[in-house]
Amino acid sequence: MSAAVLYAVACCFLTSLTDGYPTLLFTTPKDIRIANISRPTKVTPIIKDLDTGTAVDFYYEGRKICWTDARLSSIQCATYNNSHIGPRSTVVEGNINLPDGLACDWLTQKLYWTDGESNRIEVVSLDGKFRKVLFWEDLDQPRAIVLVPTESIMFWTDWGEVPKIERAGMNGDPQTRRIIVSEKIFWPNGITADYDSKKLYWLDGKLLFIEVMDYDGKNRKKILEGDHGSLRYPYSVTFFKEKLYWTDWETWSIHMLDRSSKSNRELIHIDHFVPVDIRVMDQSRQPFKSTPCSVNNGGCSHLCLLSPNSPGYSCACPTGVRLIDSHQCADGPQEIILLAQLHGISLISLDSPDYTMISLDLKGIKHAMGLDYDPVNDYIYWTDHEARIIRRVHLNGTGQQDVISSELRLPDGVAIDWRAQNLYWTDSETDRIQVLRINTPYTKVLINTELREPRGIAVSPDEGLMFWSDWYEPKPKIERSVLDGSSRTLLVGDHLGWPNNLALDIPARRVYWCDAKTDKIEVVSYDGTDRKEIITNNIPHCSVYP
Repeated sequence: MSAAVLYAVACCFLTSLTDGYPTLLFTTPKDIRIANISRPTKVTPIIKDLDTGTAVDFYYEGRKICWTDARLSSIQCATYNNSHIGPRSTVVEGNINLPDGLACDWLTQKLYWTDGESNRIEVVSLDGKFRKVLFWEDLDQPRAIVLVPTESIMFWTDWGEVPKIERAGMNGDPQTRRIIVSEKIFWPNGITADYDSKKLYWLDGKLLFIEVMDYDGKNRKKILEGDHGSLRYPYSVTFFKEKLYWTDWETWSIHMLDRSSKSNRELIHIDHFVPVDIRVMDQSRQPFKSTPCSVNNGGCSHLCLLSPNSPGYSCACPTGVRLIDSHQCADGPQEIILLAQLHGISLISLDSPDYTMISLDLKGIKHAMGLDYDPVNDYIYWTDHEARIIRRVHLNGTGQQDVISSELRLPDGVAIDWRAQNLYWTDSETDRIQVLRINTPYTKVLINTELREPRGIAVSPDEGLMFWSDWYEPKPKIERSVLDGSSRTLLVGDHLGWPNNLALDIPARRVYWCDAKTDKIEVVSYDGTDRKEIITNNIPHCSVYP
């Protein structure tokens, strides 16, 4: 059976369940509700116990309802057939802050969303496998988003300091992006599309109007305006057969405007929770069309995204991964920055221009301090100052393990000898440098004299050298020894404040460090000569890693 026939069968089935009448689908902060337009007074909560429900959309053919939850930092979906709600599945979890807008690409099974805090527009495959940042520049509080997959374009509102409505190709091509509304606009909230007439409807929560215009922003016309009972603080809007439905945060109601009769009225009043986002859940709101992504995913290894330009699509990679040719993605990020934060570990890929920070889903971090990476076994090692432990996890966030907790008081810097599989660390309470043979219980104290506040540590396995900083304030210093702690040598002993972490440029045989008191980054050769200041423009309490 062809995809078109299957689509038609599914649509007929779902339409019959609602007696041929379209269904209003809307969120409140605590649940998702439906109301058949033929009986708007009968409102049924279908998904309950949301934490902070925000945006909602549906995938009609797949019988899915999807929503964002700001407090849970997630996008979730559940199947729905008008009589049964299936189990919830998490599509996106983490690295979401203020997901005000959500839109489903029903032709290629993807979700697009806006984030008004990180100021990004992203896309994810509906199964949650592949996620990508599309736009991250020149956004300031993006809010609602609407897709027109049949035209391969999308629109979004932005109610930041310079309010605007923008349009772009659904593949995120910056060449297709342009501002279509920038005047007579203040708080652009909801936006929706009439696919048949190729019109956009949008509303302004401050100027109190609903307006219609062409896809290019031309022929703007107000169809409702003024401070009256149905337009107090309009938020989200949807369209169906010459009728507009919108939520209002001041009236706590859903209102309707019939464009044919020009009449408008309150349709549903909500008690207890304000209505937030709204959609008309009907087959006609997601018309079928074959796309280049329909066959073999367009030949793409990961994401096939619709494009308004020939050949109608482009391949894309998950955030942080480079596209190595027109169809194939690299096997994960190749160049990354690891970042230890107080309660987490994050990655920043240098392989894509958005430099998105991706937080790993780790447990039990109380105060992360030092970290290092083992490229041989793909482990990140880190010290936890407060938990008094050293842990490790794979780069993809799996396989978290405790490495060592005995003998630790205030573990600080950590360094891995990836050749010999030895782990080195400093402890600023015991004033020692120790080593552990990985995957064994064997440890050894290497240095425990003339150390007062050992901090950062780095190793050069091929040359058998170890470097560390000591920021004991009367005599801060940077030292070097061989890996067994012998042949100890002072490299830098003057004009230091609080030397923090160290980073090695192994091919050039140079040591970089940052100073949290002088707010500088400096470099010196392995033998202590050729010291230079690299950055001196006030870097507050800095740390540097290789």
